Amino acid sequence: MVGMSRATQLPTGTVTFLLTDIEGSTLLLRELGDRYVTLLAEHGSIVRRALAREGGEVIDTEGDSFFAVFSSPGAAVRAVIDMQRELAGHAWPGGADVRLRMGLHTGEGTRVGEGYVGLDVHRVARIGDAGHGGRFCCPWLRAP
Repeated sequence: MVGMSRATQLPTGTVTFLLTDIEGSTLLLRELGDRYVTLLAEHGSIVRRALAREGGEVIDTEGDSFFAVFSSPGAAVRAVIDMQRELAGHAWPGGADVRLRMGLHTGEGTRVGEGYVGLDVHRVARIGDAGHGGRFCCPWLRAP
């Protein structure tokens, strides 16, 4: 799709949103100091590889959080399982225990520029907030 902007390549209609967040990131930063930069880069690489393998698109990042979208709920579930496995088996700087909270939600999102707005975007944020590290929550995941 040469010449198409990223926004025109994002899925439309019913999509699956993913929100991730490192549990206890402030404590990890305090404990690791300068080594936290390496941890954050390694975490980002793991997340991005898993998203790419399953066709997930990063919509936004903030600190240690990722907001992504998938055109398929199955692809989203496969991606988070891959992420959790790779994160759990990774040798982290300083022997840190990096655990991601993840929320998944399938629904509608209105495209605005290079992102989405809507109730389902807010829902995935609340679902992600309710999670615990090393797990993912998807209480409203439904097939389109």
